[in-house]
Amino acid sequence: MRDLKDVVLENWGLKVISLLLAVTLWFAVHGDPATEKTISVPVETHNLRRNFVITSEPPNSIQVTYRGGGPSVWFGESVPVCVIDLSEADEGERIIPLGTENLRLPRGLVLEVLAVHPARVHLTLEKTASKEVPILAVVTGEPAAGFEVYEIAHSPPRTTITGPWTRVEKVSEVMTEALSIQGKRESVHLLANLNIKDSLIHSSPPSQVEVKVEIGARRRRITIHEVPVLPDDTSLIVTPSRVSIQVLVPETFAGVLTAADFNATVSARKVDLTLPVVKVRPDISFAHPMQPGIKVEDVHPSLVTLHRMEKS
Repeated sequence: MRDLKDVVLENWGLKVISLLLAVTLWFAVHGDPATEKTISVPVETHNLRRNFVITSEPPNSIQVTYRGGGPSVWFGESVPVCVIDLSEADEGERIIPLGTENLRLPRGLVLEVLAVHPARVHLTLEKTASKEVPILAVVTGEPAAGFEVYEIAHSPPRTTITGPWTRVEKVSEVMTEALSIQGKRESVHLLANLNIKDSLIHSSPPSQVEVKVEIGARRRRITIHEVPVLPDDTSLIVTPSRVSIQVLVPETFAGVLTAADFNATVSARKVDLTLPVVKVRPDISFAHPMQPGIKVEDVHPSLVTLHRMEKS
């Protein structure tokens, strides 16, 4: 039978190394319970009430000083988290105390927390609001020489924004990102993102706007005189009975426009003819289809007077 001494001394070098590794591993896992350590712990906000938003910048992390197992204990596991419960927090500036009750530790981990820094955080909460605002398409640059922008149209024309009410009430319109038409010779159809710079304000879908920029040959201005103004009621008298209109036509347009190419009408359906003076703006339209780019720019006089014929 082998001597106990022989058993102990057999491969004694490997046994010593194994013992040292075991001791080292034990200290790596458990550490010195008397040693104080400080780690950075991420902060999470929970249970924010519906229709509320945090308008201040909450801290990303806090410092926790503890005594006990080190980070190797939860290596590969969930790390401790500082949880701020906002279920009872109302609107305004809130001072939230932080302590051990805010720490959520991985399962099975026991730490002696000595200090939490900072001991409190300041958060500002605000109710949210929504409103509809117009969209403004932003177009930059100039078309090629000899061309101009006829019209800029976009769809949808409006969007609904939501965010902290004090910020939403200050927004009168939402612009798109800038779209360049530099050097263009024809109309373009583009998709543009809404450019809302406040990260706490968001818009309802769609997040993109269809923008159509109509481009054509440069235009010149001409004046058409003596265009008859016709009422929708033959018992009405219009004064003056004829107007002049200013029209934009492409420089490439070789035709001739006359008063017969336009209709000028007025309607009494939405006015009160019992008033001593009733003035309305004539509606100008084309009498037949026109070449693209021809546009009525103005009418003179801008208002005409309506009154009924006196019965004989």
